[in-house]
Amino acid sequence: MKKFILIFFTISGFCLNAQTVDEKYGQLYNQAVEEISKQNFDSAIKLLDQAIVLKKDYAEAYFARGTSYLMLNQRAKACNDLYKAKELAHWQADEYIEKYCSRHKK
Repeated sequence: MKKFILIFFTISGFCLNAQTVDEKYGQLYNQAVEEISKQNFDSAIKLLDQAIVLKKDYAEAYFARGTSYLMLNQRAKACNDLYKAKELAHWQADEYIEKYCSRHKK
């Protein structure tokens, strides 16, 4: 019985950690969007960096970071993120790539 309880709490701990990670990258993304709305692009990029570390396939975060880099005139970084967003099937990435990344073909 003690072994069962220990296994249960171990598994539950993994589930809680996974849920916490999901909540965390969502919070980071939402904070970044708020920073973008205030035109604090450097702050937004730092938050999006953290969100991407937690969720490597986060298309929205790559897209938002790419647009933030565009606003800071860092086109090469922007285009790298926009191409990554496209690879992850972000619905708006093609439009931005066509408009802003013609010289930065991947």
